Amino acid sequence: MITSIPLSAFKLGIDFQGYKELAENIHRMSLISRDKRQGILEIADKELSRKVQGCIFDLQYDMASDREVYKIAGLNYANGPPEGEKLFITAIADYLLRHKIRKFINQFHN
Repeated sequence: MITSIPLSAFKLGIDFQGYKELAENIHRMSLISRDKRQGILEIADKELSRKVQGCIFDLQYDMASDREVYKIAGLNYANGPPEGEKLFITAIADYLLRHKIRKFINQFHN
C-alpha cells in the first residue's frame, strides 16, 4: 500500500492514485514491444517541454528506489529497474501523454 509519494510526482501533477497507476503502468510497459516503447518516447520528446522531461527523470529516480512501486509493478526490487531506468521513464511519459496532464505541466513549467 502506498503511504507516501515523492515530491517529484507532485511537481508533475500526480497524486496518490496517479502514482499507483504509474506503478501499474510500469508493468504494462514491460509487456509491450521495445519498438512501441521507443515510439512513446519519441512522442514525449516532441510533446513535453525540457523542464517536464527533467521532472520525469527525477520521478523515475525516486520510483526506482521505491519498493512498493516494484511490488505493484510485479518486479523484483533486488534486480533494480528492468532495462535500467528507460522502462520507468517510458511508463511515466506514457501516463502523462495519456492523461493529458501535459497541458497543465507545460503551463506550470514554462
